[in-house]
Amino acid sequence: MSPNTTTDPQTLVGRWIRLDRDEGRPPHLGLLTRAAPVPHHPGLYQWELRTPTGHMVGGPNLPAQPLTREHTDDVARARRQLTRALRRDRALLTELVAHGEPVGAVARAVTGLEHLQNTLADQLNREMSTGPHTAPPSRAS
Repeated sequence: MSPNTTTDPQTLVGRWIRLDRDEGRPPHLGLLTRAAPVPHHPGLYQWELRTPTGHMVGGPNLPAQPLTREHTDDVARARRQLTRALRRDRALLTELVAHGEPVGAVARAVTGLEHLQNTLADQLNREMSTGPHTAPPSRAS
């Protein structure tokens, strides 16, 4: 495991996490979409995080933990970021449709943000019913 990671990073894939940052800054919050071990370097990972404001990649350390209801300030911040981004992108989508413009990328952005919003709600609701350390349901390929 990476320094400061309380859980095996690969079990966090598909879950919202708090990614710690240096110097006391607030953690990045987002959906961990990938955590691949670095070959020949145990405990080091290359990772990808989808946040309300964009996409992040990094490594080799993943100082992260699952986002839970106990992180009330972080949950509220994530929800605010999602709400703002959805409001902005939905308004842009409405304008484009009204003017007969292509909407492909904006429509995909709105769908992605809605997915993030639903994933966060599902994770927090699942935690309420089963406890904070329940892994997400496995995805069938």
